[in-house]
Amino acid sequence: MITHQHHQAKITPRLIAGVILPFSCGYLISYLFRTVNSVIAPDLIAELNLDEAGLGLITSSYLYAFTLFQLPLGLLLDRYGPRRTHAVLLAIAAFGSLLFAIGPDPLTLTLSRAVIGIGLSGGLMAAFKANALWLPAARVPLANSIVVAFGGLGVFAATGPSDWVASQFGWRSLFYLLAAVTLLTAVLVYWLAPQGNGQPEHATAAPKGWRAQLKDIGPILSTPTFWGIAPMVAFVTGGFIAIQSLWIARWLTDVRVLDRADVAFDLMAMAITFSGGSLITGFVADWAHRNGIGLKAVMIGCFVILACAELGIILDVALPAWLLVGVLGLAGSGSNLAYVTLGDQFGPALAGRAQTSLNLLLFLAAALIQSGIGWALDLLDAIGFGAGAEIRYTTVLGSMLAVQVLSVIWFARATRETTTRERR
Repeated sequence: MITHQHHQAKITPRLIAGVILPFSCGYLISYLFRTVNSVIAPDLIAELNLDEAGLGLITSSYLYAFTLFQLPLGLLLDRYGPRRTHAVLLAIAAFGSLLFAIGPDPLTLTLSRAVIGIGLSGGLMAAFKANALWLPAARVPLANSIVVAFGGLGVFAATGPSDWVASQFGWRSLFYLLAAVTLLTAVLVYWLAPQGNGQPEHATAAPKGWRAQLKDIGPILSTPTFWGIAPMVAFVTGGFIAIQSLWIARWLTDVRVLDRADVAFDLMAMAITFSGGSLITGFVADWAHRNGIGLKAVMIGCFVILACAELGIILDVALPAWLLVGVLGLAGSGSNLAYVTLGDQFGPALAGRAQTSLNLLLFLAAALIQSGIGWALDLLDAIGFGAGAEIRYTTVLGSMLAVQVLSVIWFARATRETTTRERR
């Protein structure tokens, strides 16, 4: 069994095999499911006669369920550890995928996707919790970014490969296959990951009860650092997730008028840059973290790049679609570095609850933005706003970017003021 490794300066092969790889695979599966509806959207629209709001609801039900389970997830991770918690949840996700594959109507698909969301609610947080518990503190930013890069591979698998399977064998067969792969991932996490709850072997303190664990969330939510970070993560990363996992594909279809093959190609380009950008961000953050520069500048720099890409999409500038979505993917993971800041502040014992509290707000925002974009597009269409889809997308996505800019300004000011107070 792997023992506590915070005293080590290096990430050993045993830690890679036992901690980073199994949980990274779990996050890959999570991101695959999060994004796959963007590829099968034409099939769902045709078979179920969906409008934009209906498509947004089915897709975002994953995010709503994912969000609602974040606080229970934090308690489970801190009490039972990432290994047992994540393995059981992945098995639930496999069951949800099976239900989705046989679902005959929009209601069943919505509920099935919610089950999948609960099952995959630990994809990133279980990995971040495992990294905070088992890896040297100075290497956690890099390890977290490696996990996020695996998410990029999940996006890749959800685009071209999933589109091919759905085109050749049908979207229902795709979800039968995903159910089997998810169950296999659950087995790998349970078999390879460290046993126990991640505490040192010599620890003798009994775990806290549920009521005491819930009380610990109060001090987390009362810290200025948490509320300085939370709006930025919620709106920047939440908006990116909403676009990446559904609406960028619809923009490519409705505004750029691309066919299914071209849309899948552009989504693969974004997946590749998202994965590569996550690694680049991780190495930059690792260097900054070890040299006392801090992660704030890295996060703001990533947002500037992200905002430029979003502005290009909003204005539909005369650039290749793969370039616009590629730059969007490149900077999409920057705000995830905020989880490291919370992990550093609250320590391994509270890291699960601190990070899942932030994750709750993130995915609540992502779900509201994802379903809200569909509702807003349908509303603008119904009232005859704009001569075409381009103006409607410009209005809706432009409003989202404005809120993101305000949240980053809040983050820059609030965290600066917090730092000043702490120095006093």
